[in-house]
Amino acid sequence: MKAELLKQKQAIIKQMEAEFEATSEENRYFSIENIQKCDDDLTQFIERLSNLDRNKLSQTDFEPIIYEICKNLATFNQNYEEIEYLHGFLYNGYTQELSNFIRKAIFGFGYQLPTPISIPTKVFSLKHSPKFQFEYFSVYIGNDSKESVSLIYNNNNQCFEYDENPYGDCYLLPIYNFQINSQHTEISFEVLSEGQYKVIKLISQHPKDAIWFKTLVYLHQNKIFTGEIPPYLSQITLITRLGKLYEFRSSNYTAEGEIISMYSEGTGTNIFAGNLDEKGNAKHFSSIEEDTPQRLFLIHAVPTWKRFEVDNLYFKDNKLVVITQSNYHFYKEEWKLDIQLSEPQTFEFPVKTLPFMLTFLQEILAEKPFVKEEESRN
Repeated sequence: MKAELLKQKQAIIKQMEAEFEATSEENRYFSIENIQKCDDDLTQFIERLSNLDRNKLSQTDFEPIIYEICKNLATFNQNYEEIEYLHGFLYNGYTQELSNFIRKAIFGFGYQLPTPISIPTKVFSLKHSPKFQFEYFSVYIGNDSKESVSLIYNNNNQCFEYDENPYGDCYLLPIYNFQINSQHTEISFEVLSEGQYKVIKLISQHPKDAIWFKTLVYLHQNKIFTGEIPPYLSQITLITRLGKLYEFRSSNYTAEGEIISMYSEGTGTNIFAGNLDEKGNAKHFSSIEEDTPQRLFLIHAVPTWKRFEVDNLYFKDNKLVVITQSNYHFYKEEWKLDIQLSEPQTFEFPVKTLPFMLTFLQEILAEKPFVKEEESRN
């Protein structure tokens, strides 16, 4: 095993040296000294693993070794490095190669999978836009900042990757053994992150979570975003909480890729969950707040701004149909809210998206995807 790893290590180092030579001086982000230090760190890593006593091997023996190699490869330890950004090879340029190497090495010397980190799927938050690199299908799953994961679809690799830093610059890490159980109630995967080798298990909390799970696995296992992406596809934000719709926003574009104004026909959709205060203002909720909003609102600004309370919504082909209750809010003079009684209205909003995404939205928004106030009291 040691000889094999040393050979593989040398191949990675030669790859770095070849890139260094092929890159002009002004475009190089690492030096020969950085390559030499990486070589030394990997050699020491292999030595520490090979010196473990196989007869008294404990999983805790691996933990400081894994942590140290990840720390050493995370930065170049140079004065020019910004504190908040990880410049090293593990996060910059050679993430896949080094993650694969570390994983192969530890398992080759007897490492066993750790206890899974279980994350209940209280919230799903999706950003989908084929126009932006990190938003082809970017999804946050979990409960709060300490009990959550962020998965981003990497179109170059045609699979999901784990975002170690969801609240800042993306640090995308490879995922291993991405699996779903037969009941579509659990997804598990492995990742080398924050100096640890982790097993993460996402545990479904509501029946509709299975729709999210099946879509994630479908995307991870199939090459969906191939060929040229049409410029008119909608940009979509979707949030569900406790299995219910929390937010659905879409931006529509012309055939030339120009965004359609919210005050123009053919615009996108702005739907969110909330409650009303005593002045008629809608309170927006964070998706991790404990309070449960009892209403669903639609903002429609064609030709002027109005806010409707939603009575029902569903998909008809590629259009989202929204049926309102018999009143709406609007602004009078001096930006004061007023209520106008009216007959229930029906709006149809086109959603221009890929076939898999349309099917996903149709399933998520089917069968009363939200709780109205009177239903929550029963």
